[in-house]
Amino acid sequence: MKLIFLKTSSLLMFTLVCPMLLHAQSSQGITTMDFVKTHAGKEAEKQYFYENNWLAFRKEALKRRYIAGYELVSVKDSSAGYDTILITRYADSTQFAAIEKRFTDVMKEIQPEGTKLLNALKPNEFRAFVRAFAGKSVFYDATQK
Repeated sequence: MKLIFLKTSSLLMFTLVCPMLLHAQSSQGITTMDFVKTHAGKEAEKQYFYENNWLAFRKEALKRRYIAGYELVSVKDSSAGYDTILITRYADSTQFAAIEKRFTDVMKEIQPEGTKLLNALKPNEFRAFVRAFAGKSVFYDATQK
């Protein structure tokens, strides 16, 4: 249950893109982006989910240096086909390759009761993934806060 988000986006992206990225130099960063569309009338559930799960996990992962950064971008262009972009940055391919286990560990430690949901709606009931991308970071300022 609590791995729904990771299994739907990160696992797919990991299995499709990781082999290519692992051949990159370990000092080159990797950025992943998930493009999400919120179902009509489900904005509150999506916001609650990302604040209490996605953000909480990334704050802890950043503290532990499992990731290099993260960002949630709200998209106002309704013609885009998505309304949210979830961005996670990794310092190198080693950090990226280890993320599935590390996020699982973080989730178990900081939320042993499982995923926090508003109105008991599961993630696929309030949002859909449109696309997921992973690529090598060309320009990125790791000192940005």
